[in-house]
Amino acid sequence: MKNLLDKAKMLLSMNRANRLSNLIFCLKEQIKDETSRPESLLKEKMLVFIKRNVKIDFQSYLEVILMDYLLSLILQHFAGRNILLYSARGVGMLYGRLIPDAPPAHNPAANRKKWDGPQVWPKYNEKMYPPLKPGEHRPAWVCHSYTFVKYSPDNMNLVASMIRGMSIDDAITQMTLMKKKGALAVKNALLEAQEMAVRDHNVEYKSNLWVAESFATKALVVKNLRRHARMRFGEIRHMYCHYFVRLEEGPPPQHYYTPNLTGTQKLEEYIRRLRMRNIQNSL
Repeated sequence: MKNLLDKAKMLLSMNRANRLSNLIFCLKEQIKDETSRPESLLKEKMLVFIKRNVKIDFQSYLEVILMDYLLSLILQHFAGRNILLYSARGVGMLYGRLIPDAPPAHNPAANRKKWDGPQVWPKYNEKMYPPLKPGEHRPAWVCHSYTFVKYSPDNMNLVASMIRGMSIDDAITQMTLMKKKGALAVKNALLEAQEMAVRDHNVEYKSNLWVAESFATKALVVKNLRRHARMRFGEIRHMYCHYFVRLEEGPPPQHYYTPNLTGTQKLEEYIRRLRMRNIQNSL
């Protein structure tokens, strides 16, 4: 395998292989030279062990597994062009289109890649307000996101909902003491947002902030396969999420959510609704 990789590097460095077919042809000639042995020796290597005791055909090993090692070299050499790599037996495409076509330039959404992260939430920090009149006060606030966290969005929302309405110091303390994987990402996002508020949004005291919004959304879902018994496969989903937080200047409110009514308040509300009744066909 090492000799074949050295051969491919030499061909690419000398620019002798100006096409992918030339590179594959040269490597196949090298393979034929190395496998020109008596038939009895070849039978011993007809099956090749890969990971977890998986056996594949020796010819498939030369055609498929070898291309995996050469993939990085091929992409560097043929960068900027579309490459279609087909199986030598004509069964079908092994890798498909290695370098996809560029998205149309007139569609800004198509030019963005799905791993670029959220685009709208950071733009709230660029919003401009008219000048304040004498005696008016508008608290400063900052929006920040922590993207592509390897955590389920449902579990992350449980962590994010815990610190809503807390002061920034209390929220950081709670995330430090919480023994959950998502708490570390939330803590890092709070520290970064706190630093942004002081540096970019003219917040005088970094402790004079409270968590106005805290939530998580679904990001990428990377799918994988798990081998089951009797040639069956199961699907594995690796979940990623985006965490969003908005800090606002000032003391936290007494009740972030609408508090439940007490018994006396419920009775007063019931009497009020009774007195507001409209009796049909009455005076």
